[in-house]
Amino acid sequence: MVARETERHGRVSFRKLDFAKRLGCCEHSLDRAIAKLRREGLIVSKPVFDERGAQLGNEYRATEAGIVRAEEIKQQSS
Repeated sequence: MVARETERHGRVSFRKLDFAKRLGCCEHSLDRAIAKLRREGLIVSKPVFDERGAQLGNEYRATEAGIVRAEEIKQQSS
């Protein structure tokens, strides 16, 4: 999803708890997956803040390597 949204919009923003519920997993599992993708250099993230300085969530972007990997996975599943 991060790779697809990066290609479409340049980035994707979400709150982990909301996204975990949407995926049907727990927030801890999503945290581990995001950490692994960061370690492998497939995504980068940065925090997003509102005008008062409160953190709203993070903005995620797939790296070039992440987009390539997502395409490989998509082709393998076809």
